[in-house]
Amino acid sequence: MLQKKGFISYLILTVITLGIYNLYFWYKYTKDINILCQSDGEETPSFVFAILLGIITLGIYYIYYYYRIENRLKNNAEENNVTIKGSKKIILVLLILNYFTFTLAGFIAQYILVRSFNELSEVYNNKHA
Repeated sequence: MLQKKGFISYLILTVITLGIYNLYFWYKYTKDINILCQSDGEETPSFVFAILLGIITLGIYYIYYYYRIENRLKNNAEENNVTIKGSKKIILVLLILNYFTFTLAGFIAQYILVRSFNELSEVYNNKHA
């Protein structure tokens, strides 16, 4: 059973731990994505790998990484006849906007990712209960 992710608790714990919880959250999220979407034959790279490439590419890899996750969730949702709110294009625009303006757009994109995960994990949990 995959546990739903709480976005508000993620934000609060990230602030309290000065960003350390952020690393754990996305590490665990990536592992859960690979379980949730295992039927597609793909694998989302570890968040540790994303951090390293994000540093090397000055943050550009994060845009690709999060976009790829949302794309994977959307594809798996379609295969399971689940409608996920939001759009891959919205994620991409928000992440690019965040990259150039350092606004809250990145948090909105992360919220969409968490919401998409929760919607699909509910179906997954019902199938494997």
